[in-house]
Amino acid sequence: KRTKIQNWFNKIDSSERISFLNIEIFESAIPLFENCKPYEKLPYQYCLLFRKDDFSEFKQQDFISDVNIDPRLHFIQHLISDLSSNGPIVIYNYSSAEIILNNISNTYPEYKQQISGIVNRLWDLSMPINSGWYFHHTLGKSKEIRNVITSLDNGMLFDKLKIADSKTAASYYRLISAFPIRTSGQMHHALKDFCCAQVKASFEVFNIFNSM
Repeated sequence: KRTKIQNWFNKIDSSERISFLNIEIFESAIPLFENCKPYEKLPYQYCLLFRKDDFSEFKQQDFISDVNIDPRLHFIQHLISDLSSNGPIVIYNYSSAEIILNNISNTYPEYKQQISGIVNRLWDLSMPINSGWYFHHTLGKSKEIRNVITSLDNGMLFDKLKIADSKTAASYYRLISAFPIRTSGQMHHALKDFCCAQVKASFEVFNIFNSM
């Protein structure tokens, strides 16, 4: 199994800048916006981590949408602006991201070419887990990045967070407008901290698998 993991990581182009991306989504049984289907994955937040080379400091870009508007347009505009024009984009929730971006492409065809370029650059960090190349008894049925990094190393990135998982994050995001201003500001920070921890966990998992 280790050979399969090594072969998969050998396929990534490390000559270009490697970016790490985490996207958070919410779903609704009742469509909330135009051109939206029931239970469509709507991206409201992302965190992007990148550096030019192994000797550069990491830079972080994040985005969280206004809860009162359709998040898709602002999401894709910010993502296109924050991403470099080339280099692989490492993401753990690959299949979800592909669906999200293709749905946005269909809704906003003016961004179709740029979105297609992003999708083609996505690199699936979850492949060793979903393919069964890596297994640990602590994972159980859950394959979330938090559980993967805990099984490989530790879960300290998540120890002091106010939000523990993506489902809770989505619930809090939907409720932000109901909170007083001070509390809503605190929730924004908590959501960003959680999303940032997710992408940092991806980076650590990438390094651990890549060194096997």
